[in-house]
Amino acid sequence: MVSIVTTNGSYISPANEAVYHQSQLIGTWQGTMNGNQAVTFTVKNIKGSSAQVEMDYAGKKEFGTASVDQNVLTFNNFSIATKNGSLGVLVMQSGTYEKSWQINKTSSPTPTTSTASSVPSSGGAAANISAISGSTAVNILA
Repeated sequence: MVSIVTTNGSYISPANEAVYHQSQLIGTWQGTMNGNQAVTFTVKNIKGSSAQVEMDYAGKKEFGTASVDQNVLTFNNFSIATKNGSLGVLVMQSGTYEKSWQINKTSSPTPTTSTASSVPSSGGAAANISAISGSTAVNILA
């Protein structure tokens, strides 16, 4: 049996990464709301269905925990999603009002761990560990 212990950074399950490419959400996203208000949305890490985020818009700075569902991240009444990791959409929803804006990724973290490494398992087979990004330190216990 192989156990993975992450000490910091991000952990995205291999199944979610394979289907939804959640690691593409990690990084700093920038755009303009309402034609003139700059918005910066930083996704610091993703662990399971939670993400640590920071948002700066209209002169306000907020940070906290966002929820992650498939390839959509939701923080307060804002959501971001991307299909290619460089171009995304920021959606604000309040009651029945909904508005969306295009955002672009301006920076991504530099992975310190391979995103597709094979490690031996206790049965002698290879266990494929993928979608570990950010500054994650990984200990493999067999």
